[in-house]
Amino acid sequence: MRGFKMFVLFVVLKWLPAGIPEAKTWLRENQDTTGYWEGTTVNRFDATSYALQMFCMLDEIDSSVINGINWFIENAPNAVPYLSDKIMLCSYVNIDYEEFLDTLLAFMNEDAGFGVYKGYKSDIIDACRVLFALKEIGYPEYEQISSMIQYILSMQDTTGGFYISEDVRKINIFTTSLTLLSLLKYRDAFDIEENINSGISYILSHQEQNGSFNNTVYETSLALLVLIASEKDYTVQIQKAVQYLISKQDTNGSWNNYSLSC
Repeated sequence: MRGFKMFVLFVVLKWLPAGIPEAKTWLRENQDTTGYWEGTTVNRFDATSYALQMFCMLDEIDSSVINGINWFIENAPNAVPYLSDKIMLCSYVNIDYEEFLDTLLAFMNEDAGFGVYKGYKSDIIDACRVLFALKEIGYPEYEQISSMIQYILSMQDTTGGFYISEDVRKINIFTTSLTLLSLLKYRDAFDIEENINSGISYILSHQEQNGSFNNTVYETSLALLVLIASEKDYTVQIQKAVQYLISKQDTNGSWNNYSLSC
């Protein structure tokens, strides 16, 4: 549930040209002078991380982005999700991340999963954040990555969806989409195509008539990214989801009136 409005903006900035000018303006106008972005439904660390990742991925790294990265590195706690984000952000601007990487890998549990901190029970959301970061830096330890992926696959239900953890056997669009986005990054290196296809089938079975997924902007954004990243012909489903997101954008370029229900 992290970084809701910033993540929706990421989808629009990267894939929906119609929303780019307003969304970028909203982001620029809402950055604090010290470097962070404040969230209304999430904390400033999550909001700041997603905003910074957007600008870096769009190759729009300027002094305000550097200022934000420095703020995030200095202030975000060394929990698994933020360590993962620090590693990615550092890699985008050529800042050394080895200390963060060593700390992060030391948090791995015996099941090859990750919790929020060292010693916390593994959950699929934190495990996916780690895989995202390791892919961005080209982490070379194949066997270690393989073990992490096997942990994630062990959370897949027969419906194709993914559980949050062993203790929380809840399946939804949010968890399944986030998991698939991480697995799709490794599809060329591991035999996981059947798992990916099963997960996508679960997602497609939950698209509403209005084009949304579960009638939320956030989950629709995640599902849309999965369909695009799959590189398969889901043109109709993608167009319906795009139109739903555009219809929910505020005139100021944000999605301030929409929050998560999952």
